Amino acid sequence: MRTLSGHTDWVRTAAVSDDGRWIVSGGNDQTVRLWESESGENRAVLTDHSHVIECVVFAGAEANVAISEFFGVDKALAKDSGTQYFASGSRDKTIKIWDTNTLQ
Repeated sequence: MRTLSGHTDWVRTAAVSDDGRWIVSGGNDQTVRLWESESGENRAVLTDHSHVIECVVFAGAEANVAISEFFGVDKALAKDSGTQYFASGSRDKTIKIWDTNTLQ
């Protein structure tokens, strides 16, 4: 068993990327955290939500291409970039879509 520590309040949701490289979590501390699965390192603390995080989910491979196009990335480049996207939903009434490479 491995424990990932860093949230300062209840963890409400977590998801693992399809390739197992990433874990994303969200909680009552209003943060979304991106973890590297292999090392357990907390790669990012994302604070753009203004209320509790209710859910997080990684996009599947086909969705990654569509989301890349939405962000203006060429379809051919999107398939080879290795970029993965995840979404977070919050009680602040927003859904945010994040890029694992740029964390934006």
